[in-house]
Amino acid sequence: MKKNFVDIHCHYFNGKFAFRELLEISWRKVNGNYPYNRDEKKMRFEFISLPSELKAITEYVASFFSTLGASAEANYQHEQNAFKQSKLNKNHSLPLITSPLMMDIYFVADKGDYLDKTKGINELPDHQYTPIEIAQDEQEMFSSFAKELKKEVLSVIREKQSYSKMQPEGIDTGLHDTEQALDDVIMEFEQTAKEERIGSNENERVQLTRGFRKQLKEINELKSKHPETLFPFFAVDPRRVGVAHLLEENLKNGAFAGVKLYPPQGYLPTHPDLYPIYDLCLKYNVPITAHCSPGGFHTIHKEKEMKTERLDKHGHRKTIEVIPAQGYNLSKCAHEKCIYFADPDNWIQILEDKRYKNLRINLAHFGGEEQFAKYIGRDKQKAEKENWTAKIIKLIKKYDNLYTDLSFHIDGDVAEDINNLMLQHSFLKDRLMFGTDFIMILLNYKLTREKDKALIDYFNHFEGLSEPLFSTNALRFLGK
Repeated sequence: MKKNFVDIHCHYFNGKFAFRELLEISWRKVNGNYPYNRDEKKMRFEFISLPSELKAITEYVASFFSTLGASAEANYQHEQNAFKQSKLNKNHSLPLITSPLMMDIYFVADKGDYLDKTKGINELPDHQYTPIEIAQDEQEMFSSFAKELKKEVLSVIREKQSYSKMQPEGIDTGLHDTEQALDDVIMEFEQTAKEERIGSNENERVQLTRGFRKQLKEINELKSKHPETLFPFFAVDPRRVGVAHLLEENLKNGAFAGVKLYPPQGYLPTHPDLYPIYDLCLKYNVPITAHCSPGGFHTIHKEKEMKTERLDKHGHRKTIEVIPAQGYNLSKCAHEKCIYFADPDNWIQILEDKRYKNLRINLAHFGGEEQFAKYIGRDKQKAEKENWTAKIIKLIKKYDNLYTDLSFHIDGDVAEDINNLMLQHSFLKDRLMFGTDFIMILLNYKLTREKDKALIDYFNHFEGLSEPLFSTNALRFLGK
């Protein structure tokens, strides 16, 4: 009996989502209300500009617009069409099942301020739980600030497009459409937000930003259109007030099939407010996918101390000061306070906790393609002693409900490498899962310069792997 192939790791958000969050982060930052505050402070400056530490986020948002102009529905259809044309679909008439992962980037600029501001969380004013509103006397200043931010984004996009060799058809919308998209977002902020019910309990207060709310709505709508082939994952950041309530509402109604965590944004798997999330995953029998490579989108406070929280082995809540590390040179993390939020070993305390022995977890990216290349010897450099791919293999061997995916692996002969690896470690045959990391792979793509074949070529790149990696393992992970 034929089984649907599964892309267990993809994304369908777009540049508008990223700009909504950038604009809200930036405006709150200059107003002293980021990530949230008890008393909103009014700006009195004649001119305000983008804080220097947010330049990195602007680069990130601009990179989205160089490839991500399409709607969630258009991105979904683009992936389905690419799969149909790929070699993976040979003699396989069933549609592709996809698990798009939501993204929460709102706290990327937080360095621990949320800790002080959550002490009086029940006294937070209502505006902290609803989309940000621009007061009438701030409209002119906001408009000027937003236009400057738009110029910054467009400037970076032009620079990226000047050396871009490929912009896949159906994804990039062109600079004119990008300008219009940015203007649309600015106009949204200048108008009164349309409130939509987010749960059954009207008294529950959930901190929502415009980008997150819109992304959630679009994924819900997409799920209703494609209930048999779409199994999305809900993005959780433990610093978002009320996120456990919002998650449960979306698990209860069947809209979401799992949870997405992105620790490099500035938190550990042992963050105290993640334990209720793990409990919900067990209650509703859904898995977790966690970013697990040194690459990706990190907290902007690299090389600077920031505060976060964790539960120790005795269940005590601890505030810790760390220096968040980033990048693939793992040896650089020499300072005693230096920590890689995405390190696979950070999960050991959760994996050892008997309460969570049945919690299915996917440490995504198999440690990252550079770590993978070093582990299998494809990279001539000597692999680090603490190689992340090696760590994940060791953990998978020990813990029955631990998985990993092969998303964003675009170098070398990955199919041959994986097949050889499974000969050495037979237990991997049941725990490896196929993933594309679409749309993210289009930000740095190497396999082809033909703009209409990027995703097709990515699918073809994995031809030769066995069926369980494309289907059975992912369906088991999803609880299907």
